[in-house]
Amino acid sequence: MFRDFDGEKTSERQRAKELTSTLLQAFAQEWQNCVDEETGDNLTEGLTQREIDGMTRQLERISTQFNKYHKIS
Repeated sequence: MFRDFDGEKTSERQRAKELTSTLLQAFAQEWQNCVDEETGDNLTEGLTQREIDGMTRQLERISTQFNKYHKIS
């Protein structure tokens, strides 16, 4: 057991789930600003707005499902 950011005790497993949830949420919101390491191009390069919106919805859905499965509020 160790303390989380609120000072409460939590397990390593629970804290890892919470951090993963936070990362998924952040990525779903900010993925359009990410750059491909190999080409240096924006990840949205060559995609239509419809494709970008679809990808964003899918990432948000994955984040939501992760939270439901692991019972993270």
